[in-house]
Order: sequence, then structure tokens, then C-alpha cells
Amino acid sequence: MQNNHTKNGKNGTWLKFFKKYHKWLSIVLTVFILLFVFSGIILNHRELLSSHDVDRSLLLERYEYKNWNNAAVKSYVKLGGDSALIYGNIGIWLTKDNFKTFSDFNAGFPKGTDNHKIEVVLQSNSGNLYAGTLFGFFWYDKQNARWVKIDLPIHEKRIVGLLSKGDSLYVMSRSHLLVTPDEPCDFTFDEIKIPPADDYDNKIGLFKTLWVIHSGEIYGISGKLFVDFVGLVFAFLTITGIILWLTPKQIKKLKKKNKKFQNL
Repeated sequence: MQNNHTKNGKNGTWLKFFKKYHKWLSIVLTVFILLFVFSGIILNHRELLSSHDVDRSLLLERYEYKNWNNAAVKSYVKLGGDSALIYGNIGIWLTKDNFKTFSDFNAGFPKGTDNHKIEVVLQSNSGNLYAGTLFGFFWYDKQNARWVKIDLPIHEKRIVGLLSKGDSLYVMSRSHLLVTPDEPCDFTFDEIKIPPADDYDNKIGLFKTLWVIHSGEIYGISGKLFVDFVGLVFAFLTITGIILWLTPKQIKKLKKKNKKFQNL
């Protein structure tokens, strides 16, 4: 009997120890868990939430634009005379006086900073203007003075390169190369198969592998939604845990009231 009491006492001591420190450890980790959950969901649906911005005045100084830093301007396209287009992470801007003043040239792009991240701008041999952005390929409709999005026959949205050769236009994403006649009203895209390098080993990096598994991207939109659901479960458990910790007296009172009501 004495041994059983001793064992029960030790078990009770360990139980109290884990209960106490589990609570405080959980409280410390709560902020990080919620940040990971909600930031992960946002990153998983970046394009869907791209129209919503955060004012840079709320961020650290290193995230503020000063003198065209932080890739605010990546390059420019000369249009003729003193006119040119500069472009970068702040969209496209037109200057007509040799870079002294600038006017907004972003009409047609969706709202949101992410939708104004321009990778490349090209004036083709035919005089047409094209732009490759983080989320698509655009043609500039001069008659209506606005950018028009052109659908591509590939799943990738990010366009990293544009090239004009003869009467053909080449459009490059990170994994595909397309060619079409340089005719904005009659695009016909064909994919050019690029042979692998002689020393290509057909392997993928560990980080990329872990990323597509962690985000659920490996199973497409259904995989992403499942990962989002798991994250929301963690958020629910975390938030309810905080409520239980902050309002133990109120919860006890509610339990007593429920018991009295049931006994009536």
C-alpha cells in the first residue's frame, strides 16, 4: 500500500510539473503559432490577397522607398526623344523630359503593390508595348491607354523575360518559353521545348521539395486548402487555450449555472 501511495504521489508531482510548465510554454509560443498560421495562409494565397496592401509607414525603415531603392526601379525602356518608361516594384512610370518628372503609367493593372511588380517591359520591333509581371503578361492598348492582360497556355503566372525578333514575340516564364506572332489582336502561342543541359541530373533542391510539401502545393489547390485547414485548427486550439487561461473564474461560474439549470 505504501508503495502505491508513493507512486501516486510521484505521478501527481510530475503531472503538476507538466501542467504548470506546459501552460507557460504554450502562452509564450502562442504569438509565434498565430503568426505562423496566418502568415502561412496569406503566402499560400498571395495572388488572391494581392489587392490588399500594408502602408509602409507601419513597417521598419528598411522597407521604405528612398531614392529608388529596394528594386523600386529595375530598368527602363527608351521610347524615343526624351521619353522613356521606368519600371520595377512600384509599377511603370512615364517620363517625357529626360527623367525630370514622371507620370503614372499603370492603368489596367489590378490594384495592389504585388500586381505592380514589373519584371520586364519591352517595346517590340512593331512598336507594341508589353510587360511581364509577377502575376501575368500584359499588352498596352494605346487606343484606350491601358494595359490588357493576355492569357497564356501555361500554369505559371510570373513572366521573367520578353524578346522581339523579326515579327515574332518570345515570352519566358521561369519554366517555359513561348513564341507568338507580334500581333496583339491575334496572339497564337506555341511552346518551344528547350533541351536539358548535358550535365543536367534531373534533381530538385531540398528546399523546393520541402516548400511544396509544407504549403500543400504538391497536391494543387486541394492540398493548399488542407494545409490551411490544419493551420486554422492550430489557431482555434491556441485561441481557445488563451480564453481558458484568461477567464477560468467565468468558466467555473458558467459550469455551476449549467449544473443548477440541469438539476431543475
